[in-house]
Amino acid sequence: MANTSVKGRPSQQKGVVSRLIGAPVLALLLVLASTAQTVGFKLLGYAFGPFPFVILITMSAAFVPLFGVPYAIARWRGVIPAETRTFPLRPYWVIGGLNAANGILLIFANPHVPGVVQAVLAQAGVPMVFFLSLWLLRTKYAPGQYASAVVIVAGIIVSLVPSLKADGGDDSVPGSASSRLMWSLAFLLGALPASLASIYQERMFAHARVHLLALMFHSSVAQFVSLAFALPLVFIPSFGTVSPAAFGPHMAAAFGCLIGNDPPAQLGYNDQVQCSKAGILILAVVGFMLTANFASAATTKYASASFMIFVSTVVTPVSSFAFTFSFIMGSHAESLSIFAYIALVLLVAGIFGFRYFDVPQYEETELEPLVVNQAGSPARRGRSASPGSYPGDGSRIPLSRPMYIPRAGIITLNTADPTARDATTLPVVIPAARPHSYTSHTAARAGFSLLRGNLGAYDGVAASM
Repeated sequence: MANTSVKGRPSQQKGVVSRLIGAPVLALLLVLASTAQTVGFKLLGYAFGPFPFVILITMSAAFVPLFGVPYAIARWRGVIPAETRTFPLRPYWVIGGLNAANGILLIFANPHVPGVVQAVLAQAGVPMVFFLSLWLLRTKYAPGQYASAVVIVAGIIVSLVPSLKADGGDDSVPGSASSRLMWSLAFLLGALPASLASIYQERMFAHARVHLLALMFHSSVAQFVSLAFALPLVFIPSFGTVSPAAFGPHMAAAFGCLIGNDPPAQLGYNDQVQCSKAGILILAVVGFMLTANFASAATTKYASASFMIFVSTVVTPVSSFAFTFSFIMGSHAESLSIFAYIALVLLVAGIFGFRYFDVPQYEETELEPLVVNQAGSPARRGRSASPGSYPGDGSRIPLSRPMYIPRAGIITLNTADPTARDATTLPVVIPAARPHSYTSHTAARAGFSLLRGNLGAYDGVAASM
């Protein structure tokens, strides 16, 4: 390789400096972007008020070209392998449908659930994927992860206690105590289809050469179509926001709000919306989502596993406290009850423990570059690439799909001669050893698939191409 890091050489010194400077800066960017994304998601509910469906359909439509254009370019350049082009569409549609169900529950519940409670409930993906993978995939977890999952569940239960109080527990959102509890449970239930999508994605794509762009594009199309067919849900009493007779004017006002126009006075929506901010908020949330995913992948490249555990755990309490600041939330600023403090302590302890017991504790040593030969099998330089010679997921690890390798380093790709010194190098980020539990991390980070997880649920590897 042209730039092999050897102890004491400038290349290694440069790498140390990059880690010392790059990791904290990127970690700060990750925390800020994730917090802004969470807060922006809540503000969307206030801005659009009785128009939750327009958020769903607009965001879903935006992701189709966002992933479709890069996918088309990749196909034109011949980057997409033949196995991806012939892969059946059914798995994409299952994932897209589950993502749509996740979005419907979260977006419709958003205006009715306090932001602090949302920050806690969004972590329900960790125990849900944990128990689902135990049941469906027979996944093996470390003993500490069992206890950590129970602690997370306890934190979620504590966060719901204020909703059981007669006064509703929070004045920042409308509705009675019973309706707030119903919407909180709907928000919590939104983690179930996201968790099922994560489990299904892992099972279907674990040993298939499916390019990440193909997965994101086809599942986004499926998500958009699924939401279009789910349109009649807006007519359900106590869940939807409009009657069939008023649907036309309602949707016209909804898309008018998207471009900053207040709805007609006769509809009676003017005190429920903030249309001047609506379109800007959607763009901001998409931007923060993309920034958070980039920062997550980039931070993992420079930081140790322990540092990433700390950073990813900090996001939830920081987001929760952000909801209490009036300069951010305006008149919708919230207060933290004793139950919120207890829930956050339990949640942070549970998430930290779950991730800590999952990540293998490797020594901080320079890793010899991995070599991927023409068959896709990894090998150490000077060692044969026989199946099972490296602890991955099997005899080959294609570069065209998320990879789960319990190490981080440089993958060298040279289909002609894997030991050639002029081989092309791809920096790779592999933050966890077990794909099942790593998927639970990303699912827990995701929340609403369009806003928080459409990238995060599938970012098993981040490579600069």
